[in-house]
Amino acid sequence: MVFSQANSNLCIGINSGANWGDPIIQWGCYFGDNQHFTSSIQPSFGVIDTMVGTDVGFDIQGWTLAPNASSYQLGYQVLVGGSVVSSSLANTYRPDVGAAFPGYSDYRGYDLAVSVPLIAGVHTACVQSNSFGVFSTLGCGTYKWVQSNNGFLGIGDVCPMTKPTIGFYDEGVGSGGTVNFFPTAATAALRWSSKSTKVLFVQGSTNKPRVRVRSGKFGSGFTGDTSNSCAGPWGIGLVASSKVLRMNEQMLNNDINSTQALETAIHELGHALGLDHRNDPPSQTVMRSSGFSPVDLPNYPTVSDVQNVDSKY
Repeated sequence: MVFSQANSNLCIGINSGANWGDPIIQWGCYFGDNQHFTSSIQPSFGVIDTMVGTDVGFDIQGWTLAPNASSYQLGYQVLVGGSVVSSSLANTYRPDVGAAFPGYSDYRGYDLAVSVPLIAGVHTACVQSNSFGVFSTLGCGTYKWVQSNNGFLGIGDVCPMTKPTIGFYDEGVGSGGTVNFFPTAATAALRWSSKSTKVLFVQGSTNKPRVRVRSGKFGSGFTGDTSNSCAGPWGIGLVASSKVLRMNEQMLNNDINSTQALETAIHELGHALGLDHRNDPPSQTVMRSSGFSPVDLPNYPTVSDVQNVDSKY
């Protein structure tokens, strides 16, 4: 494709359903100003809640959704040893998920009885969800077929492994402010949750560990900051920490939809997760000490940022 209009953008979308008039999901845009294509498809995310052994395998339950497909039920598949053994659509009733992620329906759960090959030993099963061709691993678990004296193979230990959840909630507007930046911070939290394999922000939860989001006018010199009640990132077993993310209306020009506000929120959540400032170019990290990059914003947090977070947990 040749696209030569220097100041124009070309965007591509796909129909989210089977009927004309169903919502259009934006696949991505080609930006004529600097001749690059940026995908708008955000990876799906979710968890394995339970994994219980049966006579023929295991029952597995959980939920999944995607940031750019709030009206679209995702497909998912179960893999054992890297091979797909079962698949279905995540459309079971989960009002707790709908409450935790406003804007999504209550039908984002999955509940599947999985039959697996009767092979003695310990095996790993993983769940992947599919957001328009982009597969994301929601979690994995192990199960063990145990052979008895009469030759019967029975299911033994079943151990689901999923990423720890971090509470994320709104403390409102204070310090003379008039604008609530929590929706912007929530978008940033979805970005981190969808890309990281180790952490998941659950909106509305006040359980620790947690991030409390405050909006207000906090003085000049910074668009946002993060304070810690304890140093360093959360460990999986550390449940007593609470961190505060402040979004500074005074420097964000009262605009919750600005690119600077979203980049600030993604950056500050990186600090909450344990990341320090980096001196790398904007294309490599959102964790720079200064400056904004609207061109690179669709890719934030970057692969490198996510890898650095995942290595801490």
